[in-house]
Amino acid sequence: MTLGIVGSRKLSFSECQEVISLVINLLAPELVVSGGARGVDSHAVQVARSAGVPIAVFYPLNLEQAGKAAFFIRNRRIARSADILLCLYAGSSPSGGTAYTHQFAAKLGKIIIPVFFNKEVFHGQLSFAF
Repeated sequence: MTLGIVGSRKLSFSECQEVISLVINLLAPELVVSGGARGVDSHAVQVARSAGVPIAVFYPLNLEQAGKAAFFIRNRRIARSADILLCLYAGSSPSGGTAYTHQFAAKLGKIIIPVFFNKEVFHGQLSFAF
């Protein structure tokens, strides 16, 4: 099984490391795929590596030619490659590239695990929505 991990660039390693570790330990993926951006993408690579799980990082390709579309292409590639997609949001509502990847994966019938880190509502707690 391939686990895709995407999320906010605003979340620190200390905020999301435990959730990423928990999901990796529970699901025991054969491969983790992510997008190489700072924040959750980079944290996912670090956690997967320390757990001994192989990693594939999909960077945006042809940025000069494709412009912003390169990021959407990269996000669709992650969604297509993942059997299960872990989405870590900084806040209570989906937004940005994480939301785009989440929606695209849902259209493909993938399993989505959204996790919202909302410090205002949950006072530093997190919520899982299944």
